[in-house]
Amino acid sequence: RNPNQAELEILMRRKEFLDEVHQFIEAVEPGLTQRRGLSLFERGICHLQLGRELFDKKKFGKEDFKMLLKNVIENLEDCLECLEHYSAGTQLEDVNFKAGAAKDDAELWLEQLELIEDDHVAPQLVEIENEDMPPSFLQ
Repeated sequence: RNPNQAELEILMRRKEFLDEVHQFIEAVEPGLTQRRGLSLFERGICHLQLGRELFDKKKFGKEDFKMLLKNVIENLEDCLECLEHYSAGTQLEDVNFKAGAAKDDAELWLEQLELIEDDHVAPQLVEIENEDMPPSFLQ
């Protein structure tokens, strides 16, 4: 079995699961809550990973990827708003930092996509490395 295909399938399952969890949280605890912020973060990161993977493999068109990026940026802005009053030194501070970095990455990728004319050519999207981020976040 192709390991790359297995990784893509795992990302797809994770996306579906996180979408269900987020839908539940939206129904049970809407508004600017920490749980909703964390859900938006996990869901946004997963969507970014999956969208990037599909786009790089040319299974996701440029316009679809742009739409996904705009949606993720909006969700991460909501996430940051939910976690605005985090406590320093807690997990929420770390999540807030990572959400801001992911939003910045998504905005940069969106800007780069605007410069690409061919719908089937994946851009050399910039990989932002940050020593403070664990390797699992950067993958």
